[in-house]
Amino acid sequence: MPRPTQVRWSTHGRLSMLHAAHVVAGGAGCVDAATEKAMAAPVTQINARLVSESLDVYRFWDAVIRTAAVRKDGPVQRKAAIKDYEQALLDAGGSELQSEQTASAIADLFSSAGSAFDRRFPKLNQQLELRGRPLREAWESYGPGLLNQISKKIWQGQPPDDWWPAKVNGYWVQPMRGGDGGVAPDGRFWIEAMLTDAHRELPEVLRIAYLVTLIAVDEHIRQRSGEQWFTLPWPEAVVVVVLDAAAELDLVDDPESRIHLAVRHWLHRDLWLGEILKEWSSQWHSTGAVMPVAVKALAKMIDQHRRKLADDIESAGLNLLDDEMLSELGLTDDD
Repeated sequence: MPRPTQVRWSTHGRLSMLHAAHVVAGGAGCVDAATEKAMAAPVTQINARLVSESLDVYRFWDAVIRTAAVRKDGPVQRKAAIKDYEQALLDAGGSELQSEQTASAIADLFSSAGSAFDRRFPKLNQQLELRGRPLREAWESYGPGLLNQISKKIWQGQPPDDWWPAKVNGYWVQPMRGGDGGVAPDGRFWIEAMLTDAHRELPEVLRIAYLVTLIAVDEHIRQRSGEQWFTLPWPEAVVVVVLDAAAELDLVDDPESRIHLAVRHWLHRDLWLGEILKEWSSQWHSTGAVMPVAVKALAKMIDQHRRKLADDIESAGLNLLDDEMLSELGLTDDD
């Protein structure tokens, strides 16, 4: 039986600031109105700069967060920060010819956002340590049992001894969404330091199990095949696995009824995915298919839905970027 992963917990102030900026940039879902107001001006300018250069805004923010999670917490010299932002711009489809100039301007805006964030939380790391304690204790109580059940379900009762990584780094960040988290390279994840569960039906300790499992999946796939886990819908499939494991420990009473909640708060995805996962969960349970086969089947189900949606949009003659839609988004041809 594989030994459960040991989580090395620490706070991460800079990642907290960038996470806050990311949430504010999204324009919805921030639970801290004062911080949102304080950071709004520079973050809005960052997004405007990205849109004006026709960059992929989602990929930019994802790259910024993942890079920050790899770095140790603490101040970053301007030259290093510009280099990080430049790489994020390139990941978002930016041009090498102007990426350095844009990165320099964005670094200044992030500096302004960081100053506003620091004024809001002058003792952030001490507060995060205290805020994270209840969730850390919950993980110490339930984590080993959850991971044991998860590995059994993924491997049909016979997980390899090296399935779980020996250690991973878990970073506490300031809550901005009322529950959030993500994975980063090299066995790292971050999670909002929630004092209590935002949803009693979906305890935050399950989010930790979800994130640690994604790290295990990523490491296993890369070591065995050299591929990356996001080429298949493993994050979606693991939602079902974690909820099933939680039911075994009486942490949820009806795992299928929690799928929509997990899709919304772990994946930040739409309800249609929850319906597909419910159907997939039923098929997986009834057939007993091995997980790699089941995940490939899930990929086909998701692809079929997307194709149907695209066909419906085309047949309806919808233009998602017409003048009315641009106006609702706060964008015009002059922007």
